[in-house]
Parts: sequence; structure tokens; C-alpha cells
Amino acid sequence: ADVVTDWNVNALGAIAASGAAPTLGSALMGMVHGAVYDAVVSIAGGYEPYLGQLEADPEASKVAAAAAAAHGVLDGLFPEQSADLQALLDASLAEVPDGAAKDTGIAVGQAAAAAMLAEREGDGRGEPNPLTWDEGAGDYRPTPPAFAEYVDAGIANVRTFLADDATYYRTAGPLALDSPDYAAELEEVRTKGAAEGSTRTAADEELMAFWFGPAPQWSMAERWLTAEHDLDITEAARLFAMSNLAAADAAISCQADKYHYRFWRPITAIQEADDDGNDATVGDPEWTPINGVTPPYPEHPSGWNCNAGAHGGAVREFFGTDDIAYEIMSPDFPEPRQYTSISQGLQEGIELRILEGIHFRTGDEQGVEAGLQAAALAAERLAPTTD
Repeated sequence: ADVVTDWNVNALGAIAASGAAPTLGSALMGMVHGAVYDAVVSIAGGYEPYLGQLEADPEASKVAAAAAAAHGVLDGLFPEQSADLQALLDASLAEVPDGAAKDTGIAVGQAAAAAMLAEREGDGRGEPNPLTWDEGAGDYRPTPPAFAEYVDAGIANVRTFLADDATYYRTAGPLALDSPDYAAELEEVRTKGAAEGSTRTAADEELMAFWFGPAPQWSMAERWLTAEHDLDITEAARLFAMSNLAAADAAISCQADKYHYRFWRPITAIQEADDDGNDATVGDPEWTPINGVTPPYPEHPSGWNCNAGAHGGAVREFFGTDDIAYEIMSPDFPEPRQYTSISQGLQEGIELRILEGIHFRTGDEQGVEAGLQAAALAAERLAPTTD
């Protein structure tokens, strides 16, 4: 299964080098791992293909097929990285003995990549999707200090990978501004996420320092689990396809929901709380979040937690249990962080975005639920064959 995990790392690196925003990156990772899965499963059988069964000799090299599929998608997406990607492909193929099995495996992988690129042609990536807003209570508007524009707006209209459309994952939405629960959530962010005078503990600060991105760090967990459980190449291809196709749909649906609800960020909500119609909230015009910067798009739901829910949910669906041990690394930590359940890792993501002062608890929790829905749909789509 090393070829699957190797190309997971390669794909994350290529997408990062391209400068793609994280939400778009999730869609691109879905393309890569969807193609890898179809290439491997077309040879090995045992599971329903994602796009469809490819013509494949059962004696073809699954390693060559996986490498060629991942390379083909990435080379099609990033032709400017062609030389680097070719070097990575050459390194993967060097592990496969020359001969008919290798050649036919490469052909299957190339066919899977071509099918994926054709399927996603004109899917809405890169198309403009301007965000408009109002100035009333609860309405999103650009936030200080940069008052930046929404740079990744188009992802909200990208065609989904698993569901018929993004509304399949539609969340219940933010809390009513005049509700006691909303007042409690606003106070939680105000006290925990403040740049000055917060109630954060040393454990909270460590949590914030550890997590830097749901896609790369949950992918670490998946690579660790692949090795720890000695998954074969077909199992690994399915695990990574489930997680990345689910994350692609979660990213798209999350951004579509942000457009649908256009809910204000905590910095706006806290600064303007005197005008929100809730007697239990008190405005603080000088309040800012710990990092001083808020992502330039609406609050609900949390994109981080949509992604984490998809990855964590895929692991849960694949292994059939929430109670599974895994570990995740972080650059500034010499030792990995150890987990005993999927829920444990997902809960940290919920708390993280509150501690950072950029999300309400409801937006975090509903983001996780959307990701879990996508993971369940991925497991259904990539199910074992019944024959």
C-alpha cells in the first residue's frame, strides 16, 4: 500500500505548491484518490468502482496503475509541475519489475486519470461567484483588519462528487440571535477566543499550537492506520478514496451553506452585540480574536470541521468503529499526539475554532455532521461488491 500513501503525500505537496486554497484542494485530492481507487479496483475487483469499471487485465500491476493514475490527474491539473511529477512517477515505477504487468498497469492508471479529468471538466472550479452581504444583525460582512474579499468563492458552486448536489448536506443553520443558546455560544467565543484577557488554559494553547490543517493532519492519521493495520493496496486505495471524495463534497457543501446562511463572524457579532436583539449579550467594540484575523467568508458552518468530519468519518466507516487508536504529527511537536477514538480528534477540531475566536460551537458541530454525512455516502458508493 506504500504507493497509495506515497501519492497522498505527493498530491498534498503538488496542491500546496500550486497555491490552491484549501477548499479547492479538497476537490483536487478527491480527483486524485478517486482515480487511484478506480485504477486499483478495476484490476483487483471486490468493490464498486467510483466512475466505472475500466478494462483491465487481472494480472496488471496495481502499484503501477495507482502511480500512473495519481500522476495523470496531477499532471493534468498542474502541467507547470510536469518535470517534478514525472520524477515522482519514475521513482514509483522503479519499484515495479519491467514487463507486461507493469505496462498494462500503467495503461489502466492512465485510463483512470483520463476518465477523472474528463468527468470533472467544466465542474465549476475557477468560475466567479461573487459574495454579496447586508449590514443587519446576523449578516456576514467583511472583517477587520484587512476586510478581505472571498478569494475561494467559486467552490460553493462546484459539482459535488458523491451527492446529487450540495443541498444533500444542508445543515440546520445558525442559532436564532434572540435565543439563550446563542447568547451562551457568543459568550463562550468572547471569553475563550479573545486576543486579550481570555480564559484559555495551557492545554488549550497546546491544542492550538498542535493543529495546523485538517486535510494534511487527518491524512497523516490515515497513512499511520494504513501501516499499522497492514492494509493491502486495494484496501488503502478505498480508504483514501472514501476520505478524499467525502472531503471534496464536504468542502463544496460547506461553502454552499456559507452562501445560504451568510452568518456573521464572532468578531462582528461580539463587537455589535448591543444591536443583536438579545438582552443577554453585551457588545464589546474593541474585541478581536487571538490571531487578529478572521477568514474572509461567512461563519456557518465551519469549513475546518466539515473537512475533519469527512476524514474522521471515513476512517470510522472503513474500520466500522469509532474506537480506534491512531496518531497525528505536528511540525513543532517532537512526539505525535495519540488518540483512542475518532470522536476524540473531531472534538478537538470543534474546540479549536472556538479557541481561535472565529467560529461558534453550532457552526463547528454542524460542520462535523456534514462531513460525517459525506463519509457515509462515500462508504455506500465504494461498497464491497455483492457477487
